[in-house]
Amino acid sequence: MSEPATTYCDIRLAQLGITDKWNLVDVPDDSPKGYHPMAIFQPSAGARAKAENPDSEAVQDADDDIIINYLNLEGGQLQYLKGRWKKEVPYRVRRYKNPREMDDGRTIKYQNPSGTKSEVFLTPKLVYKYQNSTPIETLFLVEGQFKTAKADLHGLDIIGINGVESFLEERVRIKDTVRAVIDRCEVKRLVILMDADARVIKPDPDKPDKDLAERLQTFYRSAYKFRSAILPLGLEATLAIIHEDHFPEGKGIDDLMCKHPDQIEAIKEQLLEPHNPEGELIRTLDLKDMNQYKLKEYFCLDRVENFYQTYRKQLGTNPFTWRKWRYEWDSEKEAVRRSVDPSCPYAFIGTSVFMRQYQPWPDGVVRERLVKWQVDAIKRDHNSKYLAAVPRYLGFTCVPDNQHTYQREIKGFYNRYEPCAHQPEEEGGAKSTLKFLKHIFGDHYQLALDYLQILYTKPAQRLPILALVSEERKTGKSTFLKWLKAVYPQQMGIYQNYQIKSRFNEDWQGKLIIAVDEASLQLDYEAAEAYKYLNFASSIYVEGKGTARDEIPFFAKFILVSNHERDFLPIDAAEDRFWVIKVKPFKGKEDVSLEKKIQEEIPAFLQYLSERELTTKEQTRMWFTPQQIQTDALLAAKAKSRPALERELHEYIRDQLLNFLPDIYGTLQEKSIKFTRDDIISRLLSGGTRAGRDDITDILRERWKMSPSKPLAYQIFYFSGSETLTQKNKGRYYEFKAEDFLSQEEIQEAIAISKGQGPAAVQAQPEMKKAS
Repeated sequence: MSEPATTYCDIRLAQLGITDKWNLVDVPDDSPKGYHPMAIFQPSAGARAKAENPDSEAVQDADDDIIINYLNLEGGQLQYLKGRWKKEVPYRVRRYKNPREMDDGRTIKYQNPSGTKSEVFLTPKLVYKYQNSTPIETLFLVEGQFKTAKADLHGLDIIGINGVESFLEERVRIKDTVRAVIDRCEVKRLVILMDADARVIKPDPDKPDKDLAERLQTFYRSAYKFRSAILPLGLEATLAIIHEDHFPEGKGIDDLMCKHPDQIEAIKEQLLEPHNPEGELIRTLDLKDMNQYKLKEYFCLDRVENFYQTYRKQLGTNPFTWRKWRYEWDSEKEAVRRSVDPSCPYAFIGTSVFMRQYQPWPDGVVRERLVKWQVDAIKRDHNSKYLAAVPRYLGFTCVPDNQHTYQREIKGFYNRYEPCAHQPEEEGGAKSTLKFLKHIFGDHYQLALDYLQILYTKPAQRLPILALVSEERKTGKSTFLKWLKAVYPQQMGIYQNYQIKSRFNEDWQGKLIIAVDEASLQLDYEAAEAYKYLNFASSIYVEGKGTARDEIPFFAKFILVSNHERDFLPIDAAEDRFWVIKVKPFKGKEDVSLEKKIQEEIPAFLQYLSERELTTKEQTRMWFTPQQIQTDALLAAKAKSRPALERELHEYIRDQLLNFLPDIYGTLQEKSIKFTRDDIISRLLSGGTRAGRDDITDILRERWKMSPSKPLAYQIFYFSGSETLTQKNKGRYYEFKAEDFLSQEEIQEAIAISKGQGPAAVQAQPEMKKAS
């Protein structure tokens, strides 16, 4: 017969140095002696049978497990009520030698009695101290019976728990057994002792989508709940974690003590330190100083950057999942960025879920749109687990970028601005596009290229309100809008006048260009003020039907297209935010393929804008100066927008300059005319216009921003028959400059006449830009 075999229980106890002196305890019973010996750790029945008869075939398949008996605070064997008749039976936990695979995919090592809650594991020494009310300065809690036994063997006062959160009876109430020990033994400090893998991540190559934060969240929750339960009791609370250098060789306190038998005292000393986060063997944290946010930071749950830097060596450049979001390392930016599965059309943004759709239009273009969706609809089309993979964002933001630095997610927010639909390409050229723009903008062609270049390369830069006007047909105004819409399909919206004033403006989110076609607001001053305000607004409140108002960044540029040249919008005389271009009709035969040509050239045109040097510099908050964007069309619109008396005064000054500028320049070498307020009133009255002193003063000072001179001498020019005569006066006069009322051509013609060259001489003058 063979020698009796050694059981799994014998091997484990020998490894831990636990002898019968520690393991055997007398528990009370109803026998004549009043007690019987009980082993805390004992082999299972199958293990004993196999050990006693190692050659017997009948026991070869028996389980070689460990049975763990529990004590109660009275020193007896812990009992529980079993079955229908509530019979008291011993509470025993089985430790499997070979972990078992469950139907739900879990692997378990320990099996509690069926239908029972987890109980705390008490050592004989702790029970003895409780029964004798022996004071305990520091009480430890640790997950696992063998860890508890090993620590107790070396003199620590410790209780075993069956999970990192099983020290609680309910959410916030500590277990009654633990509370009883605290009260009777006058415990001053509680320490929850965690294994070395509490702050260790375990990536699985077979499960690339595994959330690496889940383990960390489990230990974080346990530490935070421990803090919340212990501190209100007036006790000190400490979190102790075995240094991760001891994982995976041995992660528990039992492994650490077995691995370093010569450092047992050092281990105990470090365990008893209230705060030593850099301990060589044990790290300890005083939870009084560790609030919720500091604990999250410690367990790398606060920011993905903190998580990645802590585990960078382990993660490398591989994509990973953290707190249900997928991330990857961006080597160009040297930063972690969130990666989005392009095949997933859904996104949780704030408290709502959205679906990205691709909607076909009759013209063959497929337009993207973001539509509010329902969680139940996603579950119906997929399943509940699919929701965990849907990207999540804190809310909306809007940061424009038309080039390679575009980001969909910025610090956890969903960027409502869409990436540019076209990539610059050098091939093909943009000849037709440049010719078309030359036709649209005429003398302002280079300024237009600057405008379009800034729009593409500096999308957040403020620009003037562009208005393309013409009473004539077939000018290309609408073609320009269609072309811009093709360049920026997602970033441009074309609206009607009433939509600009509507409070439901949710569609404005992410728009670079807001265009209004056939704009004719019939001198609507309210709408004009809205344009001017929005043109420089850095943010706006967006609101949809049935949705709350939300403030977002705003940088849209306004483009107006109208068949009304002078009354498309009321524009004050001092207004400098409008750039009005009068577009002329095409000359010659109509090019029916123009739209197709210029749309095909979009990539080449964007390449041209990327390489071109700007001809202007930033001089105002809308880049261009008022003088650069002033045109005759703008002056005509301003004139039409003036009140009747102001228009009458403007036309009177203009007539006087046209009549007498040759004489003024020839006599005084000046390009201005001077009148006092009384001069103006008397002359207007003589023409039948009713004007009061206050009305004229309001126009000159408030609307035209002019100031009178000191009492000085000046000359007035007037006709007497066919002759031009002068009269010397003295008073507080206003000086009206020719460039504010006449075009450059008219001024040059008057100067030529004063030199005796006559109007014909102007024909030979080179073409000049309009006056500013």
